[in-house]
Amino acid sequence: MFNKFKKLFGGKSTFSQIEKDYSINPDRDWKVILVVFFAINLILFFYLFITFRDISDESALNNGLTNTPSQILDEDALEKVLQIYSSREERMGTLLNTVPTSTDPSI
Repeated sequence: MFNKFKKLFGGKSTFSQIEKDYSINPDRDWKVILVVFFAINLILFFYLFITFRDISDESALNNGLTNTPSQILDEDALEKVLQIYSSREERMGTLLNTVPTSTDPSI
């Protein structure tokens, strides 16, 4: 009867067997790390190669755009900006050339 209890409670459980399978094994762990590293590099290499091929063929950049030159600057808006800056320049010139009318309070 004692042997039955010893077998029941003293033997290795299924949890300890599973734990034994996942124990630390540096050789296996390094192999897994290297395989994952090379797999990621291989996938990245193929992705970048396909992207490079598409760009070198200019198929990735050719989105149906035509080569017609578009008007880059709006001439009316540019004229308005130039008028604003010329009026500021005139105002600054008049302020610099006239004698100040206010007195300095520190004197």
